[in-house]
Amino acid sequence: MHVSQKTAPTADQPEKLPLHIPLDIELYDSEGNVIALQKDGSPVNNVLNVTAAEQTFVFDGVAHKPVPSLLREFSAPVKLDYPYSDQQLTFLMQHARNEFSRWDAAQSLLAIYIKLNVAKYQQKQPLSLPLHVADAFRAVLLDEQLDPALAAQILTLPSENEIAELFAINRSASHFGGA
Repeated sequence: MHVSQKTAPTADQPEKLPLHIPLDIELYDSEGNVIALQKDGSPVNNVLNVTAAEQTFVFDGVAHKPVPSLLREFSAPVKLDYPYSDQQLTFLMQHARNEFSRWDAAQSLLAIYIKLNVAKYQQKQPLSLPLHVADAFRAVLLDEQLDPALAAQILTLPSENEIAELFAINRSASHFGGA
C-alpha cells in the first residue's frame, strides 16, 4: 500500500514538512473477511504510522487485491483521496466492522451520485441512481442486526453545506458587478 501526504502552504509556512498521520486500516477479502496484517510472519498493528511525504507498506499473505477500509475510527483529521469504486464503497457499507467506515463509505457513495446528478440536471438530462447503489442502501434498511441509530446515520443525506463543499467554485464567476 502506497501512501502520500501533502499539506497546503500557509502564509507563515510556505513549505510544510510531513505530518505524523496514524492511519488505521483494515483489509477485506472478497467474502468480507478481515485479512490479518502480517509482515515477515509477524502480526502488524492496524494503525500504520505515516511519517514521510511518501511511504509504502507491504504485507504478507495478501493473495488478491483487497478492499481497504482506511481511516477507521476517524484515526486522523485528514482528507482522504482514494479511488474507491462504487462496488468497493457498497462492499464497505455492508462489511466494514467499523461504524465510522460504514458511514463514511455511504457518504462517499452519496457524494459521487449527488455530483453526477447535479451535472445531469444542469444538462437537462434525467437523473439516475444505479440499482446496485440503491440495493446497498436498501440492505442497510433491511439489516436487522444493525443498530438502528447507526442505520439512521448511514441513511442520512449530506447537509446542504456538505453538498456545497463537493463543488469547486469558479472564483471569477462568483464575483459580480460592473466591468
